[in-house]
Amino acid sequence: MKSSLHSNRSDSGRVWLAHDQELACDVALKELTLPLEIPEHELNARIARARSEARHSA
Repeated sequence: MKSSLHSNRSDSGRVWLAHDQELACDVALKELTLPLEIPEHELNARIARARSEARHSA
């Protein structure tokens, strides 16, 4: 996977444009940015949401 310098910020982190060399296509990589002190239930909810987004976009 080769990432580029292009990125956009979202409410939950940063999205990078990358190129998957094995699949020979461009992909988006989402980097989650979370507060240092976050309640466990909220952390789990944000991770679950990110996983769901990844599954639906694949």
